[in-house]
Amino acid sequence: MQLRENCLRRVKEERNGLLWKARLSADQSPTQKIMASVLGVPAKIFQQDNPTLFSGGRRQNSAALFSGGAGRSCSVFGRRKLATRISSMSTPPIQHLEKPSASSQHLGLPIMVNGCNGKMGRDVIQAAVSAGLHPVPVSFSRAEESGQTVGVCGKEIKLHGPSGRESILASIVDEYPNLIVVDYTVPDAVNDNAELYCKVGVPFVMGTTGGDRERLYKTVKDSNVYAVISPQMGKQVVAFLAAMEIMAEQFPGAFSGYSLQVMESHQASKLDISGTAKAVISCFQKLGVSFELDQIQQIRDPKQQVEMVGVPEEYLNGHAFHMYHLTSPDQTVSFEFQHNVCGRSIYAEGTVDATIFLAKKGCLYETNDEKMENKIKCIIHYFERICSHMPTGLVSFERKVLPLEDVALCVTYPKADSWSKSATPLCHFEVHRSGLIEDQSKEALEVDFANRYLGGGALRRGCVQEEIRFMINPELIAGMLFLPSMADNEAIKVVGPERFSNYTGYASSFRFAGDYVDKRDVDFIGRRKKKIIAIDALCGMRMRQYRLEYLLRLRENCLRRVKEERNGLLWKARLSADQSPTQKEFVESTVREIVSDELQRFQGSGFSGRSEIPTSTAKVDEDMLWEYDGLHTASQLECEEVMLELQRMFYEDIRMNQTHRDGCNGNDEVNGCNGKMGRDVIQAAVSAGLHPVPVSFSRAEESGQTVEVCGKEIKLHGPSGRESILAP
Repeated sequence: MQLRENCLRRVKEERNGLLWKARLSADQSPTQKIMASVLGVPAKIFQQDNPTLFSGGRRQNSAALFSGGAGRSCSVFGRRKLATRISSMSTPPIQHLEKPSASSQHLGLPIMVNGCNGKMGRDVIQAAVSAGLHPVPVSFSRAEESGQTVGVCGKEIKLHGPSGRESILASIVDEYPNLIVVDYTVPDAVNDNAELYCKVGVPFVMGTTGGDRERLYKTVKDSNVYAVISPQMGKQVVAFLAAMEIMAEQFPGAFSGYSLQVMESHQASKLDISGTAKAVISCFQKLGVSFELDQIQQIRDPKQQVEMVGVPEEYLNGHAFHMYHLTSPDQTVSFEFQHNVCGRSIYAEGTVDATIFLAKKGCLYETNDEKMENKIKCIIHYFERICSHMPTGLVSFERKVLPLEDVALCVTYPKADSWSKSATPLCHFEVHRSGLIEDQSKEALEVDFANRYLGGGALRRGCVQEEIRFMINPELIAGMLFLPSMADNEAIKVVGPERFSNYTGYASSFRFAGDYVDKRDVDFIGRRKKKIIAIDALCGMRMRQYRLEYLLRLRENCLRRVKEERNGLLWKARLSADQSPTQKEFVESTVREIVSDELQRFQGSGFSGRSEIPTSTAKVDEDMLWEYDGLHTASQLECEEVMLELQRMFYEDIRMNQTHRDGCNGNDEVNGCNGKMGRDVIQAAVSAGLHPVPVSFSRAEESGQTVEVCGKEIKLHGPSGRESILAP
């Protein structure tokens, strides 16, 4: 009895390792019987309540986050390029969407789920309803289903075939202006559907796999439509893939020589190899593992899935289990990665999160309409004021231009190094930690971070710093009539505009807050003592800001990155010694990655404005995950001087590292060499071409002894006199 209990306990405690061995040997022997024989337990033990290999219950979805990620896991397109901003992540439990509050239900974001009569489409509608979204009663489907009505979550949805889709979609957009489309149709329809959504101008989430992906990306990039495109909508799995790619980028070749075994199990209807497995394998290949896709063990037989893989029977028709096993060349070290998903809820909830993400990016909520209404209120209030009491005095507009070439007695447009070389002292300045530009009480110049065309979107949908200024000082709008666009060496000075309105908020939260009485004094020609300087601000933090003449901030960040990441960069340099044709190519590549990454950080930092939108309870930043699109290399960098300086700095780092190694003549002292670990280190050092010196520090009782390790005689020294022995 004691033996039986001990064996049963061992099986339970070591079930992951045992099941893994069972799966790996599935093609070689009748696994379960052999394992049972080795352990001395009944074979039926392996068939009892076989879990999904992750704690938390057999019915839970499982997803693991490790330091690494792969390929193009998820793409986001929109009016501006979105950047990669992934920092540290931890393994969150699978999260379910919160029960929507009354306010989120009131928002009722309309979504159209195409393919709603499929399993995935039904699950998405159910998750959307739970999140307080509003599925519209129309869906696109196959021609043979056109005209049918299906019931999903108590909602009647009419299906339409391919005929007349454009006019149908346009009419739906007219009825639901904030519409977002979710596509779970068939691979053959991916490209045609995407082109339709872009033509009509409706943002969409493409969850359908297949189609011509490059054509799909180009279609969206060429349009003015936001879209999330991903074959894997589980946000936790997206995060795992992102983390895997980061690891592959940071530590290439770290698993060189390791062997890899991969098993993936999906429902029997899935005939192709898992796209997620392909992405993870791509990362392992970057990490130095040699592995081909035809080595993947695909499990599609339901019996094997239950007995070998541990898939619960109720999820045989909808699951995605992935297992990766790495083994060192000498079989002494192994790593296991798993991510197992039962059911489709993780994908449905991820799709809803992506839909809400698009709503944020596209600013689709009714707060936009309120913003526009309040801008109009400011204009109406201005006319009410001047009709009751016509203002007196003047407002002047003046264009300021700095010559591009040196001109005697003139201040010229500054060159790139003007600031660093200038000996002219700065004028007096003060730093205020609070307050608004327009509320400053002194006669300081007030900057308008303007559009190249004065006023920007003041008379359209814009509502940030410049547009708000034009609403509370409506006389500025007059300048939009006669002032052409500003060049880089130009600014516009406006003196005397009166302020008429109070306001609160910013962007979508902007609100008219009543009358404002401007009490500024006037100058000798009747202008209020208010001076506004409009400059062409760099829209959206775009690349132009980081050309040579604007690169001080970029330069500092890149230099900081090289200093902070010195160890990691030198690690890459050493690993690439046997891979790169020249050290120069490696350094250039590494520096370009750093510059590219910093440029993307700047690019992605310009988005502002948030809406109160229903979100899930997940701890990670879902927006960050949906914006993830892999690490990019800049194709056209205009920062060659920065790159050259970084390269010089990096080469110096490598030379210092090499000098340190050469200064020791390749000699290394291993203290404690007579211990097991010390002996293994000496053996590894000799294999790596290093030269262990014939001296080692040890315990007092071993002082004076000589030991042999790897054919080398090494003399041991106790604690006495160590400093003089170690000193040169």
